[in-house]
Amino acid sequence: AAFGVILVLQAMTFWSLDAVVKQQLMAVRAEAGSLALSLAPPLVADSENAARVYEHLFEAMDTRDWPAVWDEALEARQIAVPKGGDFDYASPELSKFLEQHAGELAVIREAAALPECRFERDHSRLSFDAAVSERIHLRRAAELLVVDARRRAATGDVGGAMENINAIFAVSRHAASEPLLISTLASNAIDYMGIQTLEAVLMSAP
Repeated sequence: AAFGVILVLQAMTFWSLDAVVKQQLMAVRAEAGSLALSLAPPLVADSENAARVYEHLFEAMDTRDWPAVWDEALEARQIAVPKGGDFDYASPELSKFLEQHAGELAVIREAAALPECRFERDHSRLSFDAAVSERIHLRRAAELLVVDARRRAATGDVGGAMENINAIFAVSRHAASEPLLISTLASNAIDYMGIQTLEAVLMSAP
């Protein structure tokens, strides 16, 4: 009987401790949520929010079946100018591929022209997986602009190439729209792509 009483008392003690800890955790979570909401970026109108456009683009953009010429073009853009001239950005194969994705390029430029980018999320319960996925898609959108800019410059359309470069830097600004480390890293990577592309286009221009 005494042993039973001891077990009951021990169970009640652990239950009380567990309840106190849960209550404290709820208070900490509420405080953290309030702090996160106070630091969250302000809401913007849908008409000025590029995230709305990007979300539709992300759903349609699937790179699993893109041809080998896409990978070759990406690899060549990382080679220092003018050594990167070994790859022909004016090749019919690459031009055909980019024509097939002309709609996606137009949507990216449309989104890049908007002043703000705010993806809808609960800042009191942030999902870093969602933020990482969005930044990966933004980087892929920038890569598509880079390859198209190099192709335009190679075919003599320097004005079109510069339009793409402006869009690349706008995508970089959109990638950095949230106060997250992954946002800053993605923005820096896209900025670097834009600088590389600008250098290549200026060197290939008349």
